[in-house]
Amino acid sequence: MLLIGSCSATKRFPVHPLLRAAQVSGKTLAAYAGIWRDRITRAEPTAAARDMYAGVGAAALREAIQNGQGRLLFVSAGLGVVSASERIASYDLTVSRAGPGPFSVLKVPYRPQEWWAAVHPSRRSPLADYVRSADDTVVLALPAAYLAMVSEDLTRLSSRQVTKLRIIATGGFRVPAQLQEQCIWYDSRLNSLGRPYSGSMASLVSRAALHFATVVMADGRLKSAASHRARVEKILATQPDFVRAQREPQSDAQILKRVRSMVRNAFSTTRALEELRTAHGVACEAGRFRRLYEVANDGK
Repeated sequence: MLLIGSCSATKRFPVHPLLRAAQVSGKTLAAYAGIWRDRITRAEPTAAARDMYAGVGAAALREAIQNGQGRLLFVSAGLGVVSASERIASYDLTVSRAGPGPFSVLKVPYRPQEWWAAVHPSRRSPLADYVRSADDTVVLALPAAYLAMVSEDLTRLSSRQVTKLRIIATGGFRVPAQLQEQCIWYDSRLNSLGRPYSGSMASLVSRAALHFATVVMADGRLKSAASHRARVEKILATQPDFVRAQREPQSDAQILKRVRSMVRNAFSTTRALEELRTAHGVACEAGRFRRLYEVANDGK
């Protein structure tokens, strides 16, 4: 199995000074991409990609590979397609409209597919090339924004090559017509299966990939995308609709007070956020929590 997942916003190493996307400027998407590519080549790698990306989603992808004896690739808005063993530098570029990245800096239409092409000016279909060369099933587990980014790349696969794909999809996905039969649909009922499949909606696709690799693909009798999809539908049909716990919103100052104790106790960012949500019943979005965690860590 070849598993293709997404990078994570949370990195285990500090962002390289050259790779702060907010400090890159350019009048066009191509110019911005050219400057960014140059900076990537000059930035000294820090760690292997599998050790760089942090968070529940990245952990689920790594676990899926350990259990399934497969290979792992990351789709990165900043770096392109990266193998798990490839050494990379830490960076902070995203293709969201909020940034940091090209679409928060440039006044251009929001088409992430064009950014993907600009990052790979000499390659027409870098992701599809990996699918073509794979000898076995390719599990694609990308959030909706990343799937949109690589969609034109994947449509260059032949109909025979497409049959290798199993696309882990959730509500809100827009999948090109020629890829729709390869979709394996998951939803929040996955959380009702408990650990290690439960978590926030932000990591749903990666956690679904873990379930698919360890439970569904483990049954060697299932071969086709249709049989895989039917098995997932049968499993989810036995689960109740997941009711998300009600959590209390708090101010930055209130959350910081709790987080500082977690930092002193050497909690990782992921564990600290889980502790805040489950043990203390506090509502906090992941991006906001990362910012507060950094503040608490700097002021130990």
